[in-house]
Parts: sequence; C-alpha cells; structure tokens
Amino acid sequence: DAVENGMVEVGLCVLATRRPQLSFEPLFHEPLDFVCPLDHPLAKSKRPLKWAQLDGESFIRNGAAAALGLAETEALAAGSKLTATNVSSNLAMVEAGLGVTILPRLCRWKSSHDVRFVPLADPRSSRTVGWIAKEGRNLQPASLRFIECIRLQTRASEAEFGYAVA
Repeated sequence: DAVENGMVEVGLCVLATRRPQLSFEPLFHEPLDFVCPLDHPLAKSKRPLKWAQLDGESFIRNGAAAALGLAETEALAAGSKLTATNVSSNLAMVEAGLGVTILPRLCRWKSSHDVRFVPLADPRSSRTVGWIAKEGRNLQPASLRFIECIRLQTRASEAEFGYAVA
C-alpha cells in the first residue's frame, strides 16, 4: 500500500495477487519448510516430507502457509487451535512444544537450535520474493542503487540461505 500511495518508492514483498498499478520483479524463490521441535519424530527425517506425513499434527496457522493457497495447508489449518501472526511468535510456540508449522526457509536464521526446519517434498510449497514499484515510475538514483545492491546480495547468498535466484 505504501508503494501504491507514493509514500515509498520501492518495497520488498511476496506479491500474492497481481496489482496492475505495481511492477513486480522477482528476486528469489524460497521454499517453505515444516517446522517442529527438535525432539519431534519428523525432525529426524532424512527425506523431504510428504503432506500425508503431517496428518494429525497440531498445526499452528500463519500467513505464510495460508498464502500458498494449497488444499493441503488449508486442511492442516482447519483443525488448528493456534494462530501466530509473526515469525517470532510462531517459532516460540513451536519451541515451547505447542505444535508444528510451515514457514519460509529464511526464517530458520531467526530460530533457536531447539527447532528443526524439514523440507517439504511438494514443489508448490515455495514463494517468490521480489521488489515492487509503482508501474511507470522513474525511480530515484538511490532507489536504483538500493535495488542493485539487493540483487547482488541475493546472488551472493543463494547457496548460504538455500533459495534460488530468480
């Protein structure tokens, strides 16, 4: 909204629905992972998890999992008694043993060593992060330099952070 109304020139986001007044350039594709306490049986999995393996889990709802728009995540959320609106709360609930969740892989850098991020086998469980600007707007030199720095850092950190550059 801040980009649309001109308060800021550029923004970094996951654009869930196309907005014609905004241009979107993908930076990277990031997987979402199953997140559980370290002592959870699925934490030891050597292979990416299939949705069927998550049946019956006490799932903590969040916006990242909901944004996937998958029937599988909706089924997990349907029986959920907990919702977290930010990553820190979500990770704290998992660490406390209140349930499991699905979060973007980059969130693991905010997590403690008491939780485990386990890849999901479904290639649809990913999101695209990019930058947005108002369609047709000529950006200021500082904004252009900012975007170039983000592109360079994104490429340089691909292997370290486990995402794929767009």
